[in-house]
Amino acid sequence: MAEKGRNNVEAQDEGALEVSEEKNEADEGSEEVMAPVNHGHTTSGQEGKQLGEDLMLAVKEREDGKTKEEAVGEFVAKNDLLKGVVEKYTFVEALLAAVIENKLHRMRKVEGAAKDLEKKDGKEIGESLASTLVASTQVQSAVDEWMHQFPALKELDEEYRWFRPLLETIGFKLMEEVPWGVKMRVTVGAFTSMTDLLTDVYVTYMFRSDKKYGYFKASLASLALMLTG
Repeated sequence: MAEKGRNNVEAQDEGALEVSEEKNEADEGSEEVMAPVNHGHTTSGQEGKQLGEDLMLAVKEREDGKTKEEAVGEFVAKNDLLKGVVEKYTFVEALLAAVIENKLHRMRKVEGAAKDLEKKDGKEIGESLASTLVASTQVQSAVDEWMHQFPALKELDEEYRWFRPLLETIGFKLMEEVPWGVKMRVTVGAFTSMTDLLTDVYVTYMFRSDKKYGYFKASLASLALMLTG
């Protein structure tokens, strides 16, 4: 009789254990379903680049009479990723529109956390990029310098992996399209070539002065190839 009682107790314990395990599994499944997905963190730099190309194409192919700002607004409204960011940080849409407008302005000073900035702040931050692009030969360096001027941009750069590639892609497109971008690349290229030539001439002269004739002849031959090539 006592053994039968023990068997009943063990059966009840095993049943309770199975119920408990099933409950835990159900809870874990519920947690997996409820876990939020942050698309800003999981989106890659490549997707940011593609987003920049799509945005620039939408602005380029906008309807007649529509401003670049309006085209940016429509693109943001249709893109879930950008729409979510703009709902959180209201200044971002105005920032993108000002960047794409690409008019030369002096560098503005806008401080404050991203959550506290307004549309006018975004406009001023965006207007500051063109002057940085003019002063730099590399788009990536220009964007990096520009972003370090504004605390809010550094926040977005840390929060969204795609944000910097988006801006860099826009910067590359702007440098290809605007007249001052082409002139800047030609001027910088010509200046760099002239500087290299003068450096080579000076080095050749120093080899001759120091009576290092072997190096002198090699350097002279290199100069001749450069000038005739």
